[in-house]
Amino acid sequence: MKFEVDVSGYDIFAGGYSICIANGTGIVKGFKMNQNLISSIQNNWKKGMYRYKYTKGRKGILKVRIYSAIIHYLFNAIDKEYKDIELIICRDFATHENNIKQNLIYFLERLQGRKINLLKFGKLANNSNAHSYAYLMNKDKHNLLNCYVNISLKDIEFYLRKK
Repeated sequence: MKFEVDVSGYDIFAGGYSICIANGTGIVKGFKMNQNLISSIQNNWKKGMYRYKYTKGRKGILKVRIYSAIIHYLFNAIDKEYKDIELIICRDFATHENNIKQNLIYFLERLQGRKINLLKFGKLANNSNAHSYAYLMNKDKHNLLNCYVNISLKDIEFYLRKK
């Protein structure tokens, strides 16, 4: 089953930043960052609670890990019958594609038991469901869409904390 992944927003640490997965048959799952979650992550990162040191150079790696963990939880929210998947990922973290690939292999194949048959980065079409819903989620100020997945700070931090 082919899934597309897209985001809407300019920075994962900005309120309203949305991450969405969708396929062509109507499966759409998404998550939107809120200011409380962002503040908590940044404060805990500054306190040294994560395996990523608080430096400007490590900020990109932290963002990629958060992005990948959210995708993990979005896929966790869809039926496990979709074992064989193809991922078309919008190129939003251009310099971190290998890191994203390794994270998704760990999360989706190792932890969820899915098989990634194709993992490709590129520009999604404007009529892509993932593209459209990511944009709609970003503009949805009252969280009225029915595609949201609840992901808590604790869920995200599970993959950020020092072992």
